[in-house]
Amino acid sequence: VLFALALSLYAQVRGLADYPYYPRLAPLTKGASPALLAVILAGLSVPAILSWGWQHWPYLRSKI
Repeated sequence: VLFALALSLYAQVRGLADYPYYPRLAPLTKGASPALLAVILAGLSVPAILSWGWQHWPYLRSKI
């Protein structure tokens, strides 16, 4: 989650997170690149995947 937050802040500082929605929606390729958005989404989905694995795989719950 911290990785996704850092990447989001980086995109905001570099101007890659701008998305004009008024008066007309702009294509995603004009501001933020779809690849950057995919990396941020992947970073935010890691906790959800780990939570799912924690519930379904007993090996993850074993103590080291």
